[in-house]
Amino acid sequence: DGDEIFLIKRPANDPAWPNMWHFPGTVLRFHDEKEIAFTRLAEELGIKKLPETPKLLDTLIEGNQRGRHLHVFYRLEVSTDQEFSTGQFFPLNNLPPEAIAYQVVQIQKLI
Repeated sequence: DGDEIFLIKRPANDPAWPNMWHFPGTVLRFHDEKEIAFTRLAEELGIKKLPETPKLLDTLIEGNQRGRHLHVFYRLEVSTDQEFSTGQFFPLNNLPPEAIAYQVVQIQKLI
């Protein structure tokens, strides 16, 4: 009944955001091609390969307890029969209260 976003819950022992829901993601290291990062993202999602190449959606430069960094957001549309072994989908207008605040702001910009 509308667009949803897939979020993954961080473990209780996460030093920055314990038990918080977040975007699945990966680090793009200096020497990486983005396809390598997409492979790591598929691993975080619990699938062998992304069903398509993600499309660039937005960027955000931020500083937090982990330092200053650039977030690059990609959109990946999946079919309703795609199964992931981690996380769950949430309606864009009904995110969990334990979602990481700056990511909620990013989501709200997109809807």
